[in-house]
Amino acid sequence: MGLKTLFPLSLAVAAALSVSACANLGQNGPTESYKAQREHPITVDEQAATLMIHVAPDSVSLMDEDIARIDHFAARYKARGNGPMVLSIPDGAPNRGAVSRAVAEVETRLDSHAVGPNRLRLSHYRASGSAHTAPLILSFTQYVATPSPCGNWSEDYAFNPRNTASPNFGCASRNNLAVMVADPGDLVAPRGEDPADVQRRETILERYRQGETTQTERAEEESSAISQVNQN
Repeated sequence: MGLKTLFPLSLAVAAALSVSACANLGQNGPTESYKAQREHPITVDEQAATLMIHVAPDSVSLMDEDIARIDHFAARYKARGNGPMVLSIPDGAPNRGAVSRAVAEVETRLDSHAVGPNRLRLSHYRASGSAHTAPLILSFTQYVATPSPCGNWSEDYAFNPRNTASPNFGCASRNNLAVMVADPGDLVAPRGEDPADVQRRETILERYRQGETTQTERAEEESSAISQVNQN
């Protein structure tokens, strides 16, 4: 077999070896295929958030501290609420007159936070006979993220010839994600898109029709220029 025959054969063998090398994960295969979300999963569960509003029989309106608590609860619902908010109203309590007035106040307050009739559900419960101030109860369902525990240092890191990932690898970042995520429900399914701003869209379209620029104008303090120092 001459050199002219060996050279094409060598090229063919080299090409075959290179293709097989691409298909083989090699020694770093376990590391390359490592998935932190599989090794350190985040568990997302539903949890009930509740707010009890005690109404005295002789009260005329809600106390300022109760209004502040309702405001905070409504903000939590808008950030993490899943499904409707429920307002549970006691039946048969001695403070039923004050409760009726308080219900109207609570509904008005929630409506000011965009938690209106389409997002608020009313329910009733039987008050205990000894309850002189049966409370109003606001509740909603929220998602809570629980990360997997870290701290598995069971392997010997002084001897790792295959350069594989440790059991604890990626655990800290997964724990940080579980703590920092704004709404754990986003880990279950992506949220829907917010509706488009129709008024803004009409403004841009009208500028386009008039031949005007459609970009937002920048204020002088938002622009920057190269310093003129030592330019002369």
